[in-house]
Amino acid sequence: MPCLFNFAIASRERTFFSVGGILLVLGLFTRPAAFTCSGLLAFAYFLGHGFGPTSKIAIYPILNGGNLAVLYCFVFLYIAAAGAGAGPWSLDAKQGRG
Repeated sequence: MPCLFNFAIASRERTFFSVGGILLVLGLFTRPAAFTCSGLLAFAYFLGHGFGPTSKIAIYPILNGGNLAVLYCFVFLYIAAAGAGAGPWSLDAKQGRG
């Protein structure tokens, strides 16, 4: 049963990241998509590298192998918090939202 539950979580995360990545590339709903992806990566870091059942002892990303998860988490958080939005060529700018 735990394998099926882990597969369901993994497929849901893949769906969120696929949809979020497509939205970020198109520039549609950029800030909410980036914020969602940032939160998912923070959750994945703490579950897989920080405090999860299969995590290593170290909390620092360079010691427990979670440096890419932390990097992408902060990159997505920067995209979500940046003042300029998605830019002039995005679909948000074409619709007058950004």
